[in-house]
Amino acid sequence: AAMALSTAHDEGIAHRDIKPANFFTTDIDGVPTMKVLDFGIAKVIADNASITRAFEQTGQTPSMFTPYYGAPEQFNRRFGATGPWTDVYALALVLVEMVTGRSALDGDDATQLYIATTDISIRPTPRTRGARTSNAVEAVFQKALAIEPRARYTSARAFWDDLREALSQPM
Repeated sequence: AAMALSTAHDEGIAHRDIKPANFFTTDIDGVPTMKVLDFGIAKVIADNASITRAFEQTGQTPSMFTPYYGAPEQFNRRFGATGPWTDVYALALVLVEMVTGRSALDGDDATQLYIATTDISIRPTPRTRGARTSNAVEAVFQKALAIEPRARYTSARAFWDDLREALSQPM
């Protein structure tokens, strides 16, 4: 899923509604293949001069997204614009959910989820959600789930590369 998403990021496209329901596994010529579906609210950032400019580009109208996998900037524009870093945040939440077997964020409605996703005292990393992880893996998730978009990975590829490296290190 991370590599499929990184293809979109390489093309300057941010999905902005990453969630388990938008991942689809299929068989292509005998090879299991992951597809990322539903780019209905995607944002094209290829027109921006740089990633710095993309961080500053914030639409005036709210976009739809799934609150259980929402990044701080999707709940409140004061955090900045959406972009590939928004997808990294959501992908990290999905992975936390897969590893722990429970939701990464606590909350029953959008307001509670907004509070949970922006709580600086506890980030929804695998360790804080009950999984045993190495310090290296925890550091990768801390970066992927940073509240401030500028502190996050700017692409799914960078996140995935660092996570693979962290997983190769001893506990």
